[in-house]
This record gives sequence, structure tokens and C-alpha cells, in this order.
Amino acid sequence: MYSYLYDSFLSHEKHFRTLSTIETLLTDLEINGKIFRLSVMNSPHEIIRDEAKRGVKNMVVVGTDKLVGQVLDTLAKYPEMALGIIPVGEPTEMAANFGIPKDLTGACYILANRLIRRVSLGKINNSYFLYQAEISGRNIVVD
Repeated sequence: MYSYLYDSFLSHEKHFRTLSTIETLLTDLEINGKIFRLSVMNSPHEIIRDEAKRGVKNMVVVGTDKLVGQVLDTLAKYPEMALGIIPVGEPTEMAANFGIPKDLTGACYILANRLIRRVSLGKINNSYFLYQAEISGRNIVVD
């Protein structure tokens, strides 16, 4: 079972064609599933929690690195759930680091082929990260 988490910026009409292309590809590849469009009214954390309870095994983030980073803390609680990425917008370095092309067709074919790679998560305080962490601000002390 697949669930798709669309970044909130994708609700703008200029992305209609992109989403239409993605949804057609997912249907053609028989990996369509429930779609969640993020807005101020819903939380990706609640969506992931509820989908895990329903037995969903694949949570696919459609958007940028920012959304991928936002969902890591919640996904870490559900190790049986695989994270998929369809990169749309900028930046999408996380997808590129996993070999997922910006080309929508290529990204959807990777999902369809279930090319899964187990990765280690880093953790600082109570926040997870995949391959890099950024610290900013004043008075930072690293022991």
C-alpha cells in the first residue's frame, strides 16, 4: 500500500500539470494510493501516524528536501514504513543523493520497482537527519 504526501506549495495551480503527470504515471504503474495534500489544516505527523495504523508500508513524499526533513522524526517511529521521494521543486538534494532522478518518470519507476535501500539516521537531540545537519545561531558549544 502506498500513501502520498504532497507538499503544500503544490496546491498552487501552476503545479496542476506536474501533479497530473505524476498521478497518471502512478496509475499506469499500478502504485497509486491515497493522496494527502498538506495545508495549515493538517499535519504530516498525524497523517503518517494514521497511515501506519492502517498498515501502509510506503509513505511517498512529493516535494522538496524541507518536507522530507519534516517527516523524518515521525517516520523513524515506524521502521516498517519505507520512505519514497518524488522530487518536485528545489532543493531536492536528498533525492539526488539516493539516486532518484528529478525526472518524474524515472522517480515513479524507482517507486514501482521498490528499489529500497536501508539507511542509518543521524540524531541530534530529538531530531533526525539523513546525511547532513546544519547548526546556526549564536553561543553554540560543541563538546
